[in-house]
Amino acid sequence: MVSPEQGRLDPASASTHTEFIECLRALKVHVGDPPLRELARRSGFPHTTVAHALDARRSRLPSLELVVALIRALRVPESQTAVWVAAWRRIQAGRPPEKTWAQPWKTRNDLPADVASFTGRRTELQRLLSAAPAPGIPSVWAIDGMAGVGKTALAVHAAHRLTGTHPDAQLYVDLHGYTAGREALSAGDALHRLLTVCGVADEQIPADLDERAALWRSVVAGRSAVLVFDNVLSAEQVRPLLPGAATCTVLITSRRRLVGLSDAVSVSLDVMPAADAAALFIRTGTAGVEPGSRRNAAVDEVVDKAVDRAVDEVVALCGHLPLAIRIVAARLVHRPAWTIDDLRRRLAGGVPLGALDDGRVASAFDLSYRQLIVGEQRLLRWLSVHPGPDLDVRLAGALLGTSAESAEAMLEELLDVHLLQQYVAGRYRLHDLVRGYAAVQLASAGEDRDGIWRLAWGHFTGTAAAAMDALYPHESAHRPAVEAMRPTVALADPRAWLDAERDNLLALLADAEARRAPVFSGQLAATWAFHLIATGRYHDSLVVYGYALRAARESGDDVSEGRALSGLGAAYGRLHRLPEAMEHHQRHLDIAVRTGDLGAEARAHNSLGITHFRLGDYPAALGHHRRSLELARKTGDRAGEGRALNNLGLVLQMTGGYAEALEHTLRALEIHREAGNRIGEANALTNAGSNCERLGRYTEALSYHELALAIARERGNHHSEAISIGNMGIAHHRLGQHDEAIRCFTLALDMALSAGELGLQASVMSSYAELLHDLGRGSEARELYEQAERMAVDGGDRLQQARAIDGRGAVHLAAGDRRRAVELWREALAIYGEIGAPEASDVRAALDGVGWGAGDGEDEGDTSSSDPG
Repeated sequence: MVSPEQGRLDPASASTHTEFIECLRALKVHVGDPPLRELARRSGFPHTTVAHALDARRSRLPSLELVVALIRALRVPESQTAVWVAAWRRIQAGRPPEKTWAQPWKTRNDLPADVASFTGRRTELQRLLSAAPAPGIPSVWAIDGMAGVGKTALAVHAAHRLTGTHPDAQLYVDLHGYTAGREALSAGDALHRLLTVCGVADEQIPADLDERAALWRSVVAGRSAVLVFDNVLSAEQVRPLLPGAATCTVLITSRRRLVGLSDAVSVSLDVMPAADAAALFIRTGTAGVEPGSRRNAAVDEVVDKAVDRAVDEVVALCGHLPLAIRIVAARLVHRPAWTIDDLRRRLAGGVPLGALDDGRVASAFDLSYRQLIVGEQRLLRWLSVHPGPDLDVRLAGALLGTSAESAEAMLEELLDVHLLQQYVAGRYRLHDLVRGYAAVQLASAGEDRDGIWRLAWGHFTGTAAAAMDALYPHESAHRPAVEAMRPTVALADPRAWLDAERDNLLALLADAEARRAPVFSGQLAATWAFHLIATGRYHDSLVVYGYALRAARESGDDVSEGRALSGLGAAYGRLHRLPEAMEHHQRHLDIAVRTGDLGAEARAHNSLGITHFRLGDYPAALGHHRRSLELARKTGDRAGEGRALNNLGLVLQMTGGYAEALEHTLRALEIHREAGNRIGEANALTNAGSNCERLGRYTEALSYHELALAIARERGNHHSEAISIGNMGIAHHRLGQHDEAIRCFTLALDMALSAGELGLQASVMSSYAELLHDLGRGSEARELYEQAERMAVDGGDRLQQARAIDGRGAVHLAAGDRRRAVELWREALAIYGEIGAPEASDVRAALDGVGWGAGDGEDEGDTSSSDPG
């Protein structure tokens, strides 16, 4: 029966304008009785107009426009707005209210049986069971997800749990939106079924859909019922079935996101977490089996072992999809001779899931696939060729040759029917089982898989080339000429695109190599790899240059082989694997000399100079950089000339020629700025700052380091950023700005530790320790110097090793231990002398002062305390 309170809130029961206004007034009280001025603000009507509309003494209905504005201001859901509009029009026309259903109510429960092995979904289930509906509004939940993800199982399980709080009825209707061989149930037919099971005689059911929906709302008014509408095709199909009663809970399932149901709360299901997937496999595989029955080996294995590695692998091979897990677990029970490991080997060995499940998983996807238009079906099939883990609109548009808008519309449709997943805005991915299904459809359609793969390769290589040209124009001559597709729309953020597509580019390289297509893998690797060096991703660059090297050798391409060797050498150098760096750069030089390529020879000498510098062999470094400068000028290579000048300046700085070093560095800075080479500019700025420090020009040094820091952050190179911040700390120290120096050293050290850069860690630690020593914090300084020495030894950095030992000597002297200080200074002096560092003279002076005299990248471009250019 309808309660008096519900009757007062239901405009359909109003006969006159006075009763209608009374319903409006009751609704206002029911939703918290907001002030008239607040309603005026929300509705956009004047305060006096709102007050008059709610005055029970008025002689006629308010205008329909005002009524609609008021009920929206009272936060009535859009699905209920039609009830108020229909009531207003009926009263305005002088028609009586529709008869309410007064027949005896038939309590009914026609829910399907609950799933005995229901597992997981704790968060989603808790939401369905605990959320209270808004006042006067039915609780409507729309559960969506891909085929086989467990939507119906969750809805039915929740409905059984809700039976106690919804005693009047528990109704289930399958709307067959995705049922093979059946047309979807129309809203009218579904309403007829609902009314019939509630006891309405067939002759009392109206033919008109709106009237039938109104009768259904009347029948369930005041009843506490849980309604499951399963397998829904669209919002239009299910909207007329929604009750108006706040005492009802509605659970809807669909493979499509029902965005048209604005009042429904969305619950999107993904595949199961690994632990829940394993638990589901076990519960399904042991359902109804007594542990001691020895029904078959696999069941007892599960009962005895619970979850083991084989189970984890099996559910992973099922893609953590509940339907697939239930199928293979049930198949295991019915194969007495099988063990779990037998099943795992079959799946891992390439036996299709369809061979184990009688095609039920494929059939589930078929129903979603057939709902798509031709272009969407083609896109799904073609995406199965893409080897990467995710994709964006650009790839979809490139494959189909369509605009971004058209591609996005198709991707969103595939997402809505859960044939695609989305984990972050703008990025889509295929579930492994959907990918396999789409690949089967591709083969059935007889489409050219290799041709589609070449389209994907062309998109990634062409877009990578465009991004690299935008970011590193000064390096374009050292990349392959890519004739693949260039993007028709410029990249808004080339660096962000390269970073977002990292995993896809790696996957495509691996796939190209597996296809034995060296031209494709070589071009893509050589196009992209320098970005990884430039942004400090040295381990990734080893992998990518490795692809480039193998492709070049397979193709017999000396030029490409030399470039790959140079890139590998640069990466090894940054990782402080200096013998390997030396080997690769020397092999690059050998190829350049053999082929008479003077430009490549200049770059190889530059890289060898950098490697000798890192090894502390400054004379050898000077020789290589001078030869590199000579060749660069001979060939008119201004960028190469800038690199050589900068690196010459760095070596001269380390050997004490500060004024000459600064002169070379500033000439290099001018060349790099002319060429727009931001990497070279940053390296030159860093070296200029370091030279100014040694010349006592600390304010000028700080300015150079700040400019270098801005470029490092612009490029997203955390290695270079840490170097610049550390150098700023040194300048602040020298200027007496100790708080700023401590802040810089702390930040730089955190970044260096995060990056795992041993040489950089040692350098920053020693600079920080020197500051602490000057501040009288000797024990902290000693500890940092000792850590710096260990880092330098592990990284093979002789200069930083000597610097840390030198600093330890100063700390011991300040503590009064002159003998230990002398021992450490002599050890540091030996290393400084061996590598030709100018600090040797400072150590000799210190020893004399205490009366213990010393007598008893790929071309790495410029180097600096920053990264290669």
